[in-house]
Amino acid sequence: ATKLFASDTEVLARYFFEGDRNVDVVAAYDHSFVVMKRVWMVFNAVFIAAQAWLVYRLHSSAGTPRQLNETSNKYEALLAAGAFVLFNLTWRSQIVIGLGCDQFDYFPSFFYLLGLWLLVEGKPRGAAAITAVGALIKIYPGLLVPLAWAKEGQPKRAAIYTAIVVVLCLAAAAPFLFVNADIFMTTYQWSGTRPGWESVWIYPEK
Repeated sequence: ATKLFASDTEVLARYFFEGDRNVDVVAAYDHSFVVMKRVWMVFNAVFIAAQAWLVYRLHSSAGTPRQLNETSNKYEALLAAGAFVLFNLTWRSQIVIGLGCDQFDYFPSFFYLLGLWLLVEGKPRGAAAITAVGALIKIYPGLLVPLAWAKEGQPKRAAIYTAIVVVLCLAAAAPFLFVNADIFMTTYQWSGTRPGWESVWIYPEK
């Protein structure tokens, strides 16, 4: 039986980079892909559930103190969380309608919602750390930085938030930039060459 990870590394490299399609290589690829899909399904389920909880918490913390104590507000929060789960379980994640591996965005979107919740809860430093983690995975959790400036009001507090995000991102990126900056920057260069229909800028034109 083939093994995942270490023993499959060489044959998987031959499959992807050399086009090798002999029996052993294909078996290693098939085995690894099946295991990867199962692990991915678990990750999808965990991150969907975690984000549904964050949707509930964000909705529950919205409104006036009187509204927060109303039963109807909690029902609305449950409805929002349930709608989030239902939408994701029956659309792109394909956990219910079939196993798919198309939702890497559950990782950064989780950190975005977690950072937003911490920001709403008045924990800007924790939110800044989470924002940095999310932005390292994919850039859009960085949108929490201008939100922090809008919420904090005081330039000094917002500047501290921004500094934490920048320092953590640079600290995490520094080893990769040191080892091979060209490889590290490849993903950003590739993103810059993506066609217009994959960009938000195409929509105003339509």
